[in-house]
Amino acid sequence: MQSLKEDEDGVLRPIVVEYPKTSNSDRFSPLGDYEIDLFKKIIAVNKQYNYKDQGFIFIDEDGRSMARAIDNRIRKCCKAAGIEVKSAHDIRRTVASELHIKGVPLELIRDFCGHEEESTTWGYIYDNISKAKRSRMIAKSLKSMNGLKRTQSK
Repeated sequence: MQSLKEDEDGVLRPIVVEYPKTSNSDRFSPLGDYEIDLFKKIIAVNKQYNYKDQGFIFIDEDGRSMARAIDNRIRKCCKAAGIEVKSAHDIRRTVASELHIKGVPLELIRDFCGHEEESTTWGYIYDNISKAKRSRMIAKSLKSMNGLKRTQSK
């Protein structure tokens, strides 16, 4: 969180104050070989530019990058790649939605996202199944019910 603090000249300057929003705010993500290699490359670039990492990955010559700067960079990369512009928060929603589609239990998604309430997690999950795929899923489910005994009386 960013706050203001008066410096020795009496000028208010922005400072970073760290504290979790909730008891679930610490997030842990399992990393595969691809992600670990990617972070190693980022660390190498940081060292190449003599950036002092202070334990952070996303840094520049001034130190730790703020979330907004990272978000702006993601947007610029999307534009440069000619794809739909996404924010860091859009990516969080996509990951939560994909986990849900893959059958990951809501409780695990909630924990992964750092949410206290499942209702918050539901707000991150959207239906990203195409209409055609959704129609096929429904048709398949209905077809499997065709074998049920008829319960209507004549």
